Formats: sequence, C-alpha cells, structure tokens
Amino acid sequence: MSAVHVLGHRRSLDEDVAVVVLREASVRRGVGTLRRDLASTLDSGVSTVVIDVSGVQDLSSVVVGLLLRVKRCCRARGGRVVLRGLNRADLHVMHRTGLSSLFDIETPAPAPAPAPAPAPEEDVVITAPVFTAELTEQIQLALAEQRAAEQRGDVEAAEVAAGRVQDLRELHARAQETALG
Repeated sequence: MSAVHVLGHRRSLDEDVAVVVLREASVRRGVGTLRRDLASTLDSGVSTVVIDVSGVQDLSSVVVGLLLRVKRCCRARGGRVVLRGLNRADLHVMHRTGLSSLFDIETPAPAPAPAPAPAPEEDVVITAPVFTAELTEQIQLALAEQRAAEQRGDVEAAEVAAGRVQDLRELHARAQETALG
C-alpha cells in the first residue's frame, strides 16, 4: 500500500500542483515507502506540492526531513510546498524551531475561544533535546547519502543531498538556539 495518496495534479498557467495526503498507518509502516512515493510525485514534474498531514498524529524528524527534501526540489523548480492540516502541537514545534518560515502553512480558521498554549519553557525542555538528537541522526544519514551519490557520480543526487544537509544543519542550529533561549 502506498504511504501517500495523491489526490491529483492541477495545472495552471503559473504552476503545476500535486495534492498529497499522508496517512498515519502508512507512515508508521516505513519511511522508505513514503520517500519513494514522494519521489514519484516529484518525478511527475510538479513544481508545487500541497501535503495534507491532517491524517498524521505527530510529524517525526524523519518525516520533516522528507518534507525538507520535497521543499528543496520544488524550490529549484520555482514552486513551493504547502503544509495543510498541521495539528496544534506540530504547528507549535514548526514555529519554535523556525521551520514555519520554510513552508507555506495553511491553517484552519481560528476557533472562537482557543485554549491557552502551554508555557514555551516546558515545550523546549521536553522537545528540543529530542528534536536536536533526531536532527543530528538525520544529518548523518544525509551526509552518507551525499557521499554515496558522489561515489556513484550522480551529481544531481549529491547536490540534493548536500542541500538537505544544509537545511538540516540550519534547522539543528535553530533548535539548539531555541533550547538555550
């Protein structure tokens, strides 16, 4: 079973858009499938990808790394990545780590009386160390991917991996600043 469900592609004069729906059960089955499915979507030539994450309970750093990879590819084509349906906790983490500035985020209309957000210090103490540790692991994987691509002589894959390393290092620095800040 596919890790993503592509609702369809929409062509306009300005951009080619794919809408992708992530599902919790599929994401839990394996990131490899998700990676292949997202690559297949990108291989179709779209410049903008709308990713609906409302069916995913929590975005892991691995999934965030894949989203960064999709963002880099779309940016190279003059497009963008839109995240739709982020839950409150993931949206908060995206803002605290600086990721929200890297994506277009569609938020639902504000609720009439939102519940107060937890104190930021509590979130940083709980999430930042775990998040930075996962990012460190993702950086190592991306570096290995870059080296493997260079050894194969695949310049494009090496450049994409190098971009992912750069994005992850920036994110890691922001997460560490947040933890210290």
